[in-house]
Amino acid sequence: MGQFDDDLLSGSIGGGSTFAGQKDGRNELRRKFAGKVKVSLNGQLVNAGRLFDISMTGVSVILETIIPKKAYTLEVDVFHDGKRYFFTVQGVPLYNILVSGKGYKIGFQFGPPGTAMPHELGNLMEAR
Repeated sequence: MGQFDDDLLSGSIGGGSTFAGQKDGRNELRRKFAGKVKVSLNGQLVNAGRLFDISMTGVSVILETIIPKKAYTLEVDVFHDGKRYFFTVQGVPLYNILVSGKGYKIGFQFGPPGTAMPHELGNLMEAR
């Protein structure tokens, strides 16, 4: 097994590392919303799960299985206070944590750097 496989099994994907050399900004305000997230690679659905929390720079998702560290397309769908928020964004998994009986909490950092964040993400973060 290689180093990446060891990291995958140990739950230390990224180990607090960064996406393309950028600082992990998940120290920002995180908000919890009920929602669904689809994870795709090259247009093919890889996994789907539920939203755990979200910030302007990343998202934590509960998935049934661990996924390799690659750039994925995330489709985020949240219904909050009578309004639907839906957006698509690129993200890379940085860590995974086993959540007993629920699967894995996987933390994605949005990117690549310089990518404009979807307007709906800003609207969701401002929602009360």
